[in-house]
Amino acid sequence: MTPPRGAAASRAARALATVALAAVCATPALGQERLLARSDSVVALRGAARSELLSRRVSLSLVAVPIEQALREIASRAGLRLSYSSDIIPAARRVSVSRADVAAGDVIAEVLQGTDLDVVVSPSGYVILVRTPGRLLPSVASLFSDSAARLGSPLRVRSSHHRPQVMDRILVMGTPATGAPERSLASAVSVLTGSQIAQSGATSMEQLFRSGIPGVVSWDLGISGPFAQIGSVRGSSSFSANYLKTYVDGVELASPYLLFAIDPYSVERIEVIRGPQGSALYGSDAISGVVQVVTRKGTPSTAWHPQFDAALSGGMMESRFTENASAMQHHSAMLSAGGARTSLGLGGTFEDVGAIVPGGSSGYRGTFGGARTMLGPLRLDATMRYADVRFIAPSNPLLGSNPSIGTIRPLLESQRIENETYGLTADFQPRSWWRQTLVLGLDRHAGAIAPQREPATVADALLGATKENVSKSSLRYAMALRLVDRPGLSLGTTLGAERSALLRERLGFRSDLSGTGTGLASLYDDQVDNTGLFTQVKLELNDALFLTAGLRGERNSSFGENYGTAWAPMMGAAFTRDLGTATVKLRAAYGKGIRPPQPNARRAIQTLGFRQVANPELRPEVQSGTEAGIELYVGDRANLSLTTYSQTADGLIQQVVANQRMNARTVQFQNVGRIHNRGVELEGNVRRGGLRADVAFALTDSRVRALSPSYTGDLRLGDRVPEVPSSSGMASLTWETRRVRTTVGTNYIGSWVGYDWLAFYGGEMGTEASRPELRNYWIDYPSITKPFVGVGYAIARGAEWYLRVDNLTNVQRNERDNLQITQGRTATVGLRLAR
Repeated sequence: MTPPRGAAASRAARALATVALAAVCATPALGQERLLARSDSVVALRGAARSELLSRRVSLSLVAVPIEQALREIASRAGLRLSYSSDIIPAARRVSVSRADVAAGDVIAEVLQGTDLDVVVSPSGYVILVRTPGRLLPSVASLFSDSAARLGSPLRVRSSHHRPQVMDRILVMGTPATGAPERSLASAVSVLTGSQIAQSGATSMEQLFRSGIPGVVSWDLGISGPFAQIGSVRGSSSFSANYLKTYVDGVELASPYLLFAIDPYSVERIEVIRGPQGSALYGSDAISGVVQVVTRKGTPSTAWHPQFDAALSGGMMESRFTENASAMQHHSAMLSAGGARTSLGLGGTFEDVGAIVPGGSSGYRGTFGGARTMLGPLRLDATMRYADVRFIAPSNPLLGSNPSIGTIRPLLESQRIENETYGLTADFQPRSWWRQTLVLGLDRHAGAIAPQREPATVADALLGATKENVSKSSLRYAMALRLVDRPGLSLGTTLGAERSALLRERLGFRSDLSGTGTGLASLYDDQVDNTGLFTQVKLELNDALFLTAGLRGERNSSFGENYGTAWAPMMGAAFTRDLGTATVKLRAAYGKGIRPPQPNARRAIQTLGFRQVANPELRPEVQSGTEAGIELYVGDRANLSLTTYSQTADGLIQQVVANQRMNARTVQFQNVGRIHNRGVELEGNVRRGGLRADVAFALTDSRVRALSPSYTGDLRLGDRVPEVPSSSGMASLTWETRRVRTTVGTNYIGSWVGYDWLAFYGGEMGTEASRPELRNYWIDYPSITKPFVGVGYAIARGAEWYLRVDNLTNVQRNERDNLQITQGRTATVGLRLAR
């Protein structure tokens, strides 16, 4: 049941009171927050030098070890509290150092020589690893050492001639075994870092995807379910399943739509590749793109002192369909600790959201955690997450009352989704030129499938508002070899194999299956086995030209008995050049991806009010195409990326009305033909002083180019694909002073063609005349603009109040179609503690 508004508001008030008390009493944990970075000037650092932090004497001898391991050894022997983000450390670089009875600052300076990394020491005594892109500054570490300047002894690593930029960060998308610098990637990759996620104040993955990923349109389903739905990725690659293949710490999710069940607070970094270029490494189902979510696992340190961070918030949500605003609250916290070689963390989330329309509500309870340890050349990462989502899909006030809906409504109340993910990654690098990675994973969920649209009949409900039990186990092995490593020339290859097994049980309404009884009964079972082998070759010339080629062979039980092996090739090139203080990158890539049909799409299904005709000739969906782009990096002052793409999706699967003359609703899954997607994407940011501008924008044209001779649906040649907006994006301006950060911006979705579902259901209910074809229900939907504003105030070191107001225009209708009712204007007040 929906809790009384007074009780919900009271709980929100108590939560905010708790937040205020925590702000007074909390001891700030380690965090590279804005106030800390601005207060750690060279003067402050010289003061810290007198505390002899980096003057502590150490002795050590290391041969060809990763920089990260070397830094941990130094911190352990000097008793330093070291803090850094792992994504800024060059993972492929190794160092050798042998020193006896010298200052820790001297050894750190030697290890970091030749990189764009340095350290600052906070007045509170933390040694923080930072990036200083494009600047030739004396090492801060040397200010604390016995010498007055950097050491002159060279590192025993391959030299780098380019100017350090943001593009030098290591991305998981590079290769499954080692990752790769963004500089060398031939495809566009969007990255959201932990600091960006924290500063955004986002409490859902939907907010993150709308704010920073161009070309991906996520629809807010509002009262239909607790999660958003990806509507299109660079246009349409499928009518039955538009989603991004999703990995959490290398473990593939069984149902990609549960990407939106991940709490952003648990995330360290998100990487997104759009288009089929990722299929050569990640296989079938990566036809639209791939998401890699890297979760938090604590921070290494020399002392095992527990560290606590949290984000606590509450607010009110307006709705034109309720008398008063509804209360909501979202709280996340994490406790972590770390030693020189091991770190771990455990956190949790609590959320309650009130009613958008009378009778609805949702709640989220979750836990997440992970651990990381280094055992010489072996690094082990473990991850786990659990989400328990409960929601009530209320009656849609736009539809009024209907006897058919009344029989279904009790089954839509008190729905629940449980999702859990477990993973173990072993990264073994016995030699500098040889690295192996093994990932074991299990993801499963049980519970409701949120209805995509309000069911007008029992047959419609059977397709949308059902329950399923799903589990997916996966095993992935990859080996990277550096075959040639000479000045000006590098050649490497990656070889790997992947095996996964998915089990799914789908439940339908018992009354519709047999005509008697209540509740749900088993409708069908699926089992999908997938095996893939892949390889990738990378050639690097003068640290400027990067050539990449890859191929993956895939066998999937859903391809069909006579389909054989599916091949997914990829090839691309990237060229970088320094121009003064800036670096320009040109890139181009081709890729091909494949998505197997769902096993149930081929079979015949018969119920009392619904019939699905079998289609044994149903083929997989295929998308192939090219992209090209230019990127500009100017240190930390600006980075811009412009990408154009042209992709063709063939054999797209759509559920169509097979025979409209029959009394029972009769449908069939068919390959409808060919669709061409083309567009332009822009993303980046520009910073000057305390002012920063961020933008993510995409233009998309998705049209039908060919249709199967057997196609019986409502599409015609030249049509715009329904529910694919012509444009989408986000723009914002942020002004930041020592204590205050203010952001104003807007999210935007351009016009699109869609169905008039209100008229359709009116025909189903008999309140208006039915139209002979679904095409007759097509209408043009206007664009949607939802401005937002946010203010953050640093009240103490490691603590910040913030206020965020979303959807200032109070738009609640026509998100995807005229049947959806979404959240209105929302105001949130919260407190962040030292993340």
